[in-house]
Amino acid sequence: MSGRFCSPAKTARENKANRNGHDPCGVSRSFASLVWKKDMENTKPRIWKASLLAPIGVLIIPALTSFAVMLMKSTSELDDAPKRASALFLLFVLPLSYIILFIFMSLGSLLLKKLNRLKKPLLFTCAILFALINGIMIGFSSSFGLKDQMIGFIVIGLLTFACLALGIMIWWRVAFSDKGKLNQI
Repeated sequence: MSGRFCSPAKTARENKANRNGHDPCGVSRSFASLVWKKDMENTKPRIWKASLLAPIGVLIIPALTSFAVMLMKSTSELDDAPKRASALFLLFVLPLSYIILFIFMSLGSLLLKKLNRLKKPLLFTCAILFALINGIMIGFSSSFGLKDQMIGFIVIGLLTFACLALGIMIWWRVAFSDKGKLNQI
């Protein structure tokens, strides 16, 4: 190819070949590069932006709760374990949770977009299922009686769903316009 000039496609056949991933010089591009370029032009900026903001909605309730525990007065001078635990949560667990949620939300939304299943009812159904599983795992792992386990299941399940629903609403509002089409900005 050295010394050879490749002119742009001029015929309809060559234009069609260009759209199918072939350049005028005959070098074909991979399917993955075509998909990546199409996604970068159309949907990724809003999905990434929504995925950056949505974990804030999911983690705001636990963060405020931990901050309130840190501000509370201790019942005794020797027992500051709740303050240390909430500080540990705010300094280490919260940033790690934010990163994990960002990755999960961005990759999950891209996957659902590719499968044409990115719809609000499906997202809320996933949130309900995750809240039920979380409530069962945390609520019923208690060593107390069945009544306390049921209370733990209900409280943990409802709090989990409230946090996830807030994150879903923020994600949906940032990623989509009022007409239900993915924003291109």
